[in-house]
Amino acid sequence: MPVLKNDAVWTLRNRLLALLETQVEEKGLYKTLEQLTSIKATHWRDFAAGKQRPTSEMIEAAAKLWPQYAFWLVTGISDAKNGHIAPLEANFPYDYKKSDVPADFFRKAIELSDLCIDMFNGDPDFGDPRIQLRLLLTGIHRNAHQLGLSPEKTDRLLKLRREVRELHTAREVEHEIKHPSPMDTWEEVEKWLPKSMFKLKNTKALGTATIAELEEILNTEKENLERSKRVTEWLKELKSQSHGN
Repeated sequence: MPVLKNDAVWTLRNRLLALLETQVEEKGLYKTLEQLTSIKATHWRDFAAGKQRPTSEMIEAAAKLWPQYAFWLVTGISDAKNGHIAPLEANFPYDYKKSDVPADFFRKAIELSDLCIDMFNGDPDFGDPRIQLRLLLTGIHRNAHQLGLSPEKTDRLLKLRREVRELHTAREVEHEIKHPSPMDTWEEVEKWLPKSMFKLKNTKALGTATIAELEEILNTEKENLERSKRVTEWLKELKSQSHGN
C-alpha cells in the first residue's frame, strides 16, 4: 500500500491510506485492521486496492483508534497547537512540537463516551447524547440506582470520568506553560510562574518526560525573570545616579 510514495494525501481516501500505512505494520495489515476495527479484512483490502470507497465505519474506526489524527483525516489540515496533528509531522498550516497528552485525553474521552452509549442506548428515555452528558455533569452517582446501573458499571463510569478530568487538566496545564498569555512586564511573569509551578506539581496525569520538559520551560522563564529584574534595578540605579549628578 505505497500511498506515501506515489500519491498525494489531499483526498480523504489517500489520507486514510497514509494513516493506515504509518500506524499499522505492513505484515498482516488487513488482518490486524480486522482485529482492531471488527471490519472484515477483505473490506480493508478492497478499499486499499481502490475497489470500494472508504465507509463511514472505516473513517470512524480510524478516528477512534488514532484520535490525534481525526481532524486531519477528515479536513486535510491540522490544528497541532491543540493536539490535532498530521502523521509524519506534516502539519499544515502551522507546526507544533508533538505531545502525547492530547491523544491520551482524546482516547480516554472516547472510552467514556462509548461507555455512556453502551449504558444508556437500551433505554429510550436516554437515547439523546445531550441527556447522557447532562447526567454526567449533574453526577451520575446520584442517579445510578434509579437508572438500574450496577455498582460495577457505576464505579467504572466514575473512574473513567475522573481520568478524563485529570487528563483534561494535564492538557490545559501543558498548553498554559507552552503557550502562556502575553505578559508585558516581569511583574506579570512573577505572578504567573508560581501558579504554573503549583499546577504542574499537582497535575497527576502527566508523564515523567512531559513533566521534565515543562519544568525546563519554567526554569528558563525563572532565569529570564531574575535577569529582567536585575536589569530593571540596574537601570533604576543608573537613572538615580544621573539625577544625582
